[in-house]
Amino acid sequence: RGVAVNILGKHICRMRTGAWLVDEVINAYMWLLQMRSNEAVYQWNQSRPGDAPAKKPSHFFNSFFFTNLLPPGARDPVYDGVRGFARNILSTGGNVFKLDRLIIPVHVDNAHWCLVVAFVQERKIQCYDSIGQEGTRWMEALREYLRHEAEKWARDGTVARHLLALDEWTLVPTQTRETPQQNNGSD
Repeated sequence: RGVAVNILGKHICRMRTGAWLVDEVINAYMWLLQMRSNEAVYQWNQSRPGDAPAKKPSHFFNSFFFTNLLPPGARDPVYDGVRGFARNILSTGGNVFKLDRLIIPVHVDNAHWCLVVAFVQERKIQCYDSIGQEGTRWMEALREYLRHEAEKWARDGTVARHLLALDEWTLVPTQTRETPQQNNGSD
């Protein structure tokens, strides 16, 4: 038997045991995580003690980000393919450098999913891959995307200068001790 996946009461697909996880399910989950994150940040910022800092929002791009940034056959990242993605970050007016985290699923070779996270305020990009691949290509491509975004915000006085120095950002490959590892090719 399969598992029906419903998002807000709408049936979007039926998953069979051992079936491949498709982008519609990943994107729906990213949307749910985005809504949960927005609510948590809003609740904290509305009720925080006066001396506690406000929480910065996070943003979840969909699975098409890396498909457009690194299209099939492209050796280098293609910024034009994702130029407009940041416009959808309404909480910061499109400024990725005012985020806490930028979270992006990656469909690796149409066969496997991993996750790349930019911890913006920490100036760190980390890959989480359940089969232990380091994720260097994805992290470097995301850093290149952020370089282009930095050019857009270089003259904005509200962006901390140290965040725009992308060469100083740390890339953290998948660390199998921190990332649960799968023991088969279908989970």
